[in-house]
Amino acid sequence: MAPPSGSRNSKATRDYYHHMIPRFILVRFQSTAHMSKKQREKIYKKTKKDARKVQFYELATGVLGERSFSDVYGVKNLYRDASSMQDVDELEAKLAVLEQAAKVVVDRIHDGVESGTACMLRSELETLRKFLFLMQYRMDDLSVKYFDSDHATSTDIWLHFLRYYLDTPHNTLLDEGERWLSRWISRGVDSPKFHPDDDQNSAAGTYWKQATFSLGIWCAAENREFILTHNDMVSGCGKASRLAFLANPEIHRLFVLSPQIAIVLRSHDDQVCDHVRSDLADIDMKPPSVQYAVSGPGNPFHSTSISDRDIFRRSAYMAGPGQKDMLTFPITRLTSKQTDEFNLSFCLTSNRMLEAEGFLSVTPVFVEI
Repeated sequence: MAPPSGSRNSKATRDYYHHMIPRFILVRFQSTAHMSKKQREKIYKKTKKDARKVQFYELATGVLGERSFSDVYGVKNLYRDASSMQDVDELEAKLAVLEQAAKVVVDRIHDGVESGTACMLRSELETLRKFLFLMQYRMDDLSVKYFDSDHATSTDIWLHFLRYYLDTPHNTLLDEGERWLSRWISRGVDSPKFHPDDDQNSAAGTYWKQATFSLGIWCAAENREFILTHNDMVSGCGKASRLAFLANPEIHRLFVLSPQIAIVLRSHDDQVCDHVRSDLADIDMKPPSVQYAVSGPGNPFHSTSISDRDIFRRSAYMAGPGQKDMLTFPITRLTSKQTDEFNLSFCLTSNRMLEAEGFLSVTPVFVEI
């Protein structure tokens, strides 16, 4: 899938403010009393600011205060260099649909805290995984810094692959990514680099690699909370810079969904785990239990065979009847020490430097570094 070449039309001519974190996550950090939509709209007409606020600690000044949703977790003119704002609007609308579907899953996870489990269909798990991947892609310049094109802006290329990820089903991305990686491995290349001159499977390869990480749900200790840094809800943990980008040189990827809940993806890549360490590696992360939609011979997972035919049947099952499999994830309650270690790892691996006690509070706090 070739990246875009040549300009189109209707570049942005005025300033736009783009939130980097979905509102359904931001609202869980709200420090002010909840208001109705009508009440918020009334205040907005007077102040041109969102009435909802969050606590925000700025290290540069040492001041803890409150800021409006309108002033945090956003970037001006994120798509300023895009050749077509029409494309931007279309992709933002598609991303909003994905976010709404992910919100249903995230709400259910929070509902399961008391019981210690979270249930979701396989199709919902795939939605959650794609949402997490795109949150990282949307915040991370890794998606564009490998490109050098005289015919399109880096923003155009970034949007091009955002469209590919949004439009391509989860299981198709996995199949295409695995085929692309297999071709490179057959040539003796263990860690191929993402490059635009290759076919679309190179983009799928980055998606496939993250999908191989185990997913866990962690809950902060009762007297602690998870935090967010200046423009991050995503962080890699246990980086090893000498490994290639596509090797995913992290043991963990951390996604903060609220002061109470974080999603953790854990790598099982021996090449990574042998070269890096993480303070979070000893925290138990049990796999989900699975109630299959199809039992007996019709379920290819009942076989222990790893023949090409069985692998094909499993792939077809996952994209078909397996979408209705029910998965039950345990929610791991961290200790106070583990929660502190999580927050410190999150900040340090987000290229932020701060003391652990600087961001702990009774109520949610944002930290600007």
